[in-house]
Amino acid sequence: MNIQEWVPGTFPIPFFQTWCCKNSSVTPSLEYSGSDGDNDIIWRNLRDAGLPPKMYECVRRNLLLNHVGVDCIHYLFNDADCREFIRNEYPPDVLVAYDRLIPTAFKADLWRYCVLYKYGGVYLDVKLGVVPPGVPPGVPPPHDGADPVKAADIAVDIDRRLKSTGVPPGVPPGVPPPHDGCATLRAIVERWLGCGCGGSIPSCNDELLVLERDAVGLWPSGRFGIHNAFIITKPKNPLFLECIFRIVSSSKVGGLGGAGHGGETGWMTRPLFVTGPGLLGDVWRSRFHRGFRRGFRRGFRPPTTIGDMEGGGGVGGGVGGDVENVPDSYATMIPYFRLFFEGDGVISYYIEPNASEKRQRQRQRQIHKGGSANSEFGTYMRLLKVYDEYPIETAGCSDVPHYTVLWSQGLVWRGGSSVST
Repeated sequence: MNIQEWVPGTFPIPFFQTWCCKNSSVTPSLEYSGSDGDNDIIWRNLRDAGLPPKMYECVRRNLLLNHVGVDCIHYLFNDADCREFIRNEYPPDVLVAYDRLIPTAFKADLWRYCVLYKYGGVYLDVKLGVVPPGVPPGVPPPHDGADPVKAADIAVDIDRRLKSTGVPPGVPPGVPPPHDGCATLRAIVERWLGCGCGGSIPSCNDELLVLERDAVGLWPSGRFGIHNAFIITKPKNPLFLECIFRIVSSSKVGGLGGAGHGGETGWMTRPLFVTGPGLLGDVWRSRFHRGFRRGFRRGFRPPTTIGDMEGGGGVGGGVGGDVENVPDSYATMIPYFRLFFEGDGVISYYIEPNASEKRQRQRQRQIHKGGSANSEFGTYMRLLKVYDEYPIETAGCSDVPHYTVLWSQGLVWRGGSSVST
């Protein structure tokens, strides 16, 4: 595929997905000319890729909502082309790691880090669809009729819950649920990655990530996950090169993510520390404790180029070093994220109001005699959801057992795995 590295601040942005389909595809299949998203030529490659019918509809709907050909270019990789990409673009050790991995999901994890490091852009699991448009982003949902004051109060409740309680996004007793809305990739990228009207996230302006869901005992103490089903990043982001480096290192010793097979807290999520959300969370914390915003002052230098990785640079292990005050739980990591995985296949989006929205909300509350409540609070909306037919439509599509089954049997790597690493 002829893929152009994303230049932040410009569009279209590369939009990557993968599935075990017959053919890879690029959409638009020919140079985009005009605004007719239903033009049959545009969808030719995607239609011929061999996706299951409902999955094809999900992908196509996502691309229509995100103005494919103008705001994004879509690249669907099948398994063979994922491997070919790594073979052509990365050192041999990376291909060896890819070939040694047995679980299909783990191979897809490694490929997404590789393609995002090289080109930047968006990765989205193929099962996720944009929630249909409803209430416009930034507008609190009506409740108990159409009282705008109560609507604004809902946003206040959600904001407080996100910033101070450590309770996962959801529907605690007495708090109305997050409302459905629609935010495009362009709007999200422009707001958070320094490409437009601007926003600020304390940790980084190089990527936008999804914080994992929380539950009692779900994650090992001090090791909280970052959901990797939806990622937006600038190219050459060292965060993803470090993920690649750690996976390659694990492949050489048959590592299982440093989580063991014991029965202590967090046993359900241990397979996710080999290549998935657990690993991404560990790498994110490693960057944080090395003094991301103050320069790297502790530990080993992280790899910043493929050459560094070949030479053995990078942390390559657990968090390490002085981890005092490093965010390592749902409650402490919330301020650094705007996307949240709720479980049940839902990813939601927290939108802080800009200056204009704050002023408008203040005027609205004054008109409706709502007092002088804080106008700083934003809106929490459902952004993505697994399409309903996915479990049935994809049942039996692979002969490889689920990664949890393979991990529990120590069958992560061809040639054997080590429980202790």
